[in-house]
Amino acid sequence: MSDPLFDPTQKGDEDLVALERLLSTQRYKSPEKSWERRALAGPPLGKSGRRVLGGAVTLLAAAVVAFFYFVPKADGAWRIGQTRSTGSQQHLELALNGIGTLNLEPDTTVKLLASSPTEQRVQLDRGTVHAKVNAPPRVFMVDTPVARAVDLGCEYTLHVAGNHRTELKVTFGRVALEDGRNSVTVYAGFETTQSPKSPPRVPWPSDATPELEELIRQADVERDAKALDQLIHHPCDVTKHCLGPFEQQLALWHLAFRLDTAGRKAAIEKLSEAVPPPAELDVDAFELSAPAMQKWLDALFTH
Repeated sequence: MSDPLFDPTQKGDEDLVALERLLSTQRYKSPEKSWERRALAGPPLGKSGRRVLGGAVTLLAAAVVAFFYFVPKADGAWRIGQTRSTGSQQHLELALNGIGTLNLEPDTTVKLLASSPTEQRVQLDRGTVHAKVNAPPRVFMVDTPVARAVDLGCEYTLHVAGNHRTELKVTFGRVALEDGRNSVTVYAGFETTQSPKSPPRVPWPSDATPELEELIRQADVERDAKALDQLIHHPCDVTKHCLGPFEQQLALWHLAFRLDTAGRKAAIEKLSEAVPPPAELDVDAFELSAPAMQKWLDALFTH
């Protein structure tokens, strides 16, 4: 048998191994040197050194407090019926049960109304939220005092002013803004508003000039025939900045639900130049079929 002293891979004699185990408790251990203790402790700090260290600790603590106060934080403990609010300089990030996040800007109050695989609903009483959601259409909704924003797979900002005026701006995907009787579909790059005593406005491009936004408003809110005619035949402002094809089509598609017979006919004729209406859509019906109109809008969007 090989001696394990020279070949550690060998087991060695059992009696010798037992003796080594017994004697190992008496192995000599050298005391720690004073210079080793000083090296581990570091150099002594004078008054100035202690002040520097204290200041550094204070700054670090302030930075930690600022991080947790000002930087958005994920909150996974949001329960049904629970309200979350932010202060005048505070942001907050709330988790949406696996489908995305809801960021609260300062002076915002929200309440969780429902949370299930098929419905997550939030109430926005005041302030501004930024939603980023990846879920099937109509799973995530935000109720405001005058409307409901229904997520159709998107990212958007929703603001409720002090007078309950609701403002929606979509940056990705699309959102439906509904009040129980009226609905608008807002695509990425568009926005809309709704006041307490009026339906949601026909969406307009976020980069539209004030003149073009006013043109859409006049055709929508005031039912102005001249504004509609310009929107159909020459959707431009005095600087020759014009609505793009889908921007014009989205406005006319919404107006088709709201205008009188003559206005509806003019809007539908213009839309038909781009994409013919679905066969199942009766354009002469008293009320246009929402599913058939949505099918037409999808075709216009992909055209």
